[in-house]
Amino acid sequence: MTHYSNKFFPLVNAFLSEVKRLGLENKVCVLGVSGGVDSMSLLTLFHLHQFKAIAVHVNYHLRGEESDADEELVKSYCKRLGIPLHIIHFQKEREILKSESLQMAARRFRYEKFEWVRIQEKADFIALAHHFDDWVETFFLHLSRGSGLRGLVQPPDDSLIIRPLRLASKGDILQFAQAYAVPWREDASNSTSKYERNRIRNEVLPLLQSIHPRVATGLRHTFENLEVTFKYLHLQAQEYLRLYKFLIFQGYKISLKPLLPWREEYGALLQEILFLEELPISDLNSLSKALTTTESKIWHIGFPLIFSRNAELYIYPNEHRFNKISVEKVWTDLQKPCDLSGWGRVYVTDQDADAWMSLDPQNTKILFRPWHSEDFILIPNSGRKKVSALLKDKKLTLVQRNKTLVMTVNGEVAWVVGLQVDGRFKAKPGQGIGLKAVSGWLE
Repeated sequence: MTHYSNKFFPLVNAFLSEVKRLGLENKVCVLGVSGGVDSMSLLTLFHLHQFKAIAVHVNYHLRGEESDADEELVKSYCKRLGIPLHIIHFQKEREILKSESLQMAARRFRYEKFEWVRIQEKADFIALAHHFDDWVETFFLHLSRGSGLRGLVQPPDDSLIIRPLRLASKGDILQFAQAYAVPWREDASNSTSKYERNRIRNEVLPLLQSIHPRVATGLRHTFENLEVTFKYLHLQAQEYLRLYKFLIFQGYKISLKPLLPWREEYGALLQEILFLEELPISDLNSLSKALTTTESKIWHIGFPLIFSRNAELYIYPNEHRFNKISVEKVWTDLQKPCDLSGWGRVYVTDQDADAWMSLDPQNTKILFRPWHSEDFILIPNSGRKKVSALLKDKKLTLVQRNKTLVMTVNGEVAWVVGLQVDGRFKAKPGQGIGLKAVSGWLE
């Protein structure tokens, strides 16, 4: 393979460097091939080096005959190279979801289809032809939008999506494509300044080049420095989660107490922690202020339910704000435990009882149900108190309040289960009936 020496083709050198880093030998890759020079060159490189590849072309049908011509070119070149090809068709009217732009829908669609082909073909990776100049454009887009550090570094390879040309420039790709007569088609829309990315490519970067001819070299050094800084931040966030992320019943919590007293420079670390946990919290300023309060604050009411209290972040993947327990069950035989679906159980015991109650099992109807806003309980020496106020005093979390049950006797609240016995039904320890409640929600 010396006929395309690394010495004369920087693209080959950059490609083989990434191949080695990623360990692509003997792996199967799905290649996204649009028909442009970048992806057609990537396809050629896989062929020349005899790496296993399956091509995927998405015809968006947005440019009429031009779109069909792209498809025909990719089809004929894959046939010539002997590389299997999947043609996918995008139907704008059917594929765009509510609140999605056309560009967002097209991007989501192709990534979904790339993954579908990867699974069908049992391939190892999805390889995209993104190169260094693409990232420069993305960098300036993110910079202008106030991105955090993560948004200013090249996206790290995940377990499936790789970018073998990420170190190569557009010039490297064009040099290689011309030398090897790689066929490609130009998308006429790339030359217009209708889109933000095109304006950066066609106007901003040439201006920077005219001001500083070595701007590309300077940007590479800047990206290297940013990447080293980000890797350190990323490792610190991972270590933080290892030390301060704890499992709780039906969820987990992250202690943010080590970040107190809060300092503004902790914001980058907190932002990376939230990203790693895929937590939809963007207002770091409000979150940092909430760390010093004992009051609960909800950050996400849907799935997952996220709230903070006492400098701890609680995450319940299968809960939402209004997901109250719905169990309602009459306990007819006190000789047997009362199993409460989705909550736990209550049983009679004279050992380690949570509540001692004065009851006549023969003449009472015992019912377990969720607490209601109008419920109250009689507390000795304190008088009547609303159950809602009791739960607040007990400093229960939002989810624990949603999962709290009361036990009624003949319609009267006799026990806020696991928390407080009504004075009218309370017996001295060792007298009456001892009850024990077992539930993860009481922990």
